[in-house]
Amino acid sequence: MEPTRKTHENRDLDVQKIDPDRPGRCYHDDAVKVMAHPIRASILRLLARGPLTSSGLARHFSSSRYNLYHHLNVLEEYGLVGHRGGKGRAKEFFLVESDRPKNLVMDYNWKDLADHADELADLLARVESMRGSPVPNKERLRRMRIILEYEGGESVREGAE
Repeated sequence: MEPTRKTHENRDLDVQKIDPDRPGRCYHDDAVKVMAHPIRASILRLLARGPLTSSGLARHFSSSRYNLYHHLNVLEEYGLVGHRGGKGRAKEFFLVESDRPKNLVMDYNWKDLADHADELADLLARVESMRGSPVPNKERLRRMRIILEYEGGESVREGAE
C-alpha cells in the first residue's frame, strides 16, 4: 500500500492506509508518535490487561467521553486498537495483535518503572554494559520506551502490565 499524508493534532505523519482485513499495519515511527500522547498511552496500557468497553475505559479518565472517543479513533485508525459491538450494544475495545510482528513497542511510565524498580536497575546495568558507559541521569528517568524491530511482519504494541 502506498503511504499517504495525514494530520493529527497539528502533526504531519506519513502513514500507511489501514486495510480493514489486515489490521495492525502502520509505520513504526508513526505508531510511536501516535502512542506518545499520554491519554493514548494510558488507553493502550489499560487494554494490555484485557478488553474494556468504552464506559469501562471512561472510568479511568477525567476528560470528556468525546475526548476519549477521539483518542480511540486515532488508535483504531493506526491499527493499534480494534473494537467489537456497537449499534445498540456497548463497544468493547481491544489491542490489535499479530503473530508476525514488524516491531514491538513497550512503553513504561514513571509508575510502571517504580513498580518494577529491581528489573529496571538490572536492565539499565545491562544497557550500560552494552554502551560501555553509564546511562546519564538515571535518577530522573520518567518514561522508557523499548522498540524491537523484526524483519517483515506487522506492527504490534504492548503496554506494561
